[in-house]
Amino acid sequence: MFAAPTAPDVVVPLDLVAPMPGFPEATGWHVGQWGEVDSPFKLLSAEGEQAPAFVIVELGVFFPNTEVVLDDTTVDQLDITDPSDVALFVILTLGQDLASTTANLLGPIVVNVHNAKAVQMIRTNTEDTTQEPLFTA
Repeated sequence: MFAAPTAPDVVVPLDLVAPMPGFPEATGWHVGQWGEVDSPFKLLSAEGEQAPAFVIVELGVFFPNTEVVLDDTTVDQLDITDPSDVALFVILTLGQDLASTTANLLGPIVVNVHNAKAVQMIRTNTEDTTQEPLFTA
């Protein structure tokens, strides 16, 4: 069973250019390691005692064949000039174990790795869901 998310030792501030859907008052977002040093999992959290925190993972770790097309608004908001500027993360819903954990592929976190600007982009026109299993049978 997964442990509850805790504050990471090393954090990188993110500049969310728009509020996270459902969390309009959450501010001061940052990302850090979650789990062992070699773990692919990160913790995305806002500042404050009651602030939200999400376990995230880079899209390609579990979904290497999923293509995300960035809309013009996202490209403009994050000052993206080249595909190499982008890191894509998905929010996980933790299950009892890794096999029952799911990922939200409809709302990836898009990060410009050069300026730390980020946004949760809501995807449309896709068959992906908010509860995609990390592993297929």
